[in-house]
Amino acid sequence: MAVDCKVLTAAGNIMISGIYFYHVVMYSVTTILVLYRKDTFHPFFCVLLAFFCLSYALSDFLEMFCTSVQLFGNVEDNVVRIIKKLGELFYVYASPCAILLVVERVVATLYSVQYEQLRPWSLFWIGQVFCVIFAFLVVFCQYWIEFNYNIQQWALLAIQLAILSLRACAEALIPISILVLHPCFKKMINISFRWCQIGKFFCKNKRDSGTMIGGVQISDIYFNNLRVMWNK
Repeated sequence: MAVDCKVLTAAGNIMISGIYFYHVVMYSVTTILVLYRKDTFHPFFCVLLAFFCLSYALSDFLEMFCTSVQLFGNVEDNVVRIIKKLGELFYVYASPCAILLVVERVVATLYSVQYEQLRPWSLFWIGQVFCVIFAFLVVFCQYWIEFNYNIQQWALLAIQLAILSLRACAEALIPISILVLHPCFKKMINISFRWCQIGKFFCKNKRDSGTMIGGVQISDIYFNNLRVMWNK
């Protein structure tokens, strides 16, 4: 029975390592393609996207390494623990990096003409320092909570709920911001507003469409005004 458990554990580790290997290959290829075609987009977007994919590639590679060494069982637990924490560091780094990607695209959409000529690398590296500090703080807090047995259960639950709430809000705001700030969405709002104005104008002048002012029928004035409003 013990032999069967070892075989199943080994098979599971091999399968998980294969999944991690696939992720490493895909993220690595994506990073190479982004850097190879770096002239296609703004330099900030290319570098941020490359850092984002590379962080996931390194995180999955370290996880694959930790899962693979469990098949041999001759590696110290402290070494595996350090490598896992390093993988978590790269994994957490990807979250603020993704937020910076969204902010960069929003700025590029709102100020497309001015932004394409700008290269404020100082702001870029300040954002990277923020991402690294955030990743270190999150991993350190996880390590502290894991080994601090004196912390109250309610405090731990409150911290977990706060982290989950912030994560849920961030994940919800990202697609909403992309949708609201997208040019197509703005164009749809403008068209809807224009149709409302046309509808109000039509209702207001429909009562007087058959009357005459100075020999000119009101309906002609209405349609001329409607044509001018539509062509704005």
